[in-house]
Amino acid sequence: MGLARDLMELGAKALFIDLDMTLVDTARGLIIAMDMVRGEFPLEIQMDSDTRAVMKSYYNGSLIKINEPMKRWIFWRYVWIKYLENRIYGIPMPCSEDFLRESAGRMITAIVTGREVETRLFVDELNSYGFPLDMISVYSTGDLGFGVTKRELYEQLARKYERLGIPRSSIVVISDSPRDLLFANETGFKAIGYIPFDDKEVEEMISRASHGLVLRTLCPNHGLFKKPVMGNV
Repeated sequence: MGLARDLMELGAKALFIDLDMTLVDTARGLIIAMDMVRGEFPLEIQMDSDTRAVMKSYYNGSLIKINEPMKRWIFWRYVWIKYLENRIYGIPMPCSEDFLRESAGRMITAIVTGREVETRLFVDELNSYGFPLDMISVYSTGDLGFGVTKRELYEQLARKYERLGIPRSSIVVISDSPRDLLFANETGFKAIGYIPFDDKEVEEMISRASHGLVLRTLCPNHGLFKKPVMGNV
């Protein structure tokens, strides 16, 4: 049984799935791009040759210490532009293309990313992964202007889909980002955490943010399950 079918049994009528570290492992390219721009920003960046250590720092909010949201947004825009200009693309997660096709055949499906760049700038990248762009939509915070957050993007999409007759409670978000998952729950969506690699601390962060509903793969043997988290009965 495929994951999309199982999501429909949970009441899903639409799917918003994250791009980086959910559909595609972009950790290596992200680190290279960060290294390219770090000299242009007087920032304290916790870098490491271990991609998992860097991603863990990103998840817990300690990777980049910038108190001003706009400066943080501009930094990440520079990073993504370098990543795209140099074509430091990632590696699709197992079954990501097949899952997108299956999902698009069953419900409205969209890639929703917090990248601080316009969607048109990474269409070539998505095509290189073989993703079915003729079957799905793609939304990015960068499409909405400088400083827009993933929370604001979710809210705009929620209102758009409500006009199509799809309530917030029928929209599922799959993401590896604890922040995305918190935003999704706050917006009224059903949040499912994606665990991109084995790490107890990372798994706990993602599980807590998704209220214990997590995935380890997008393949048919996905093992969608409710994982008890600290503080839950």
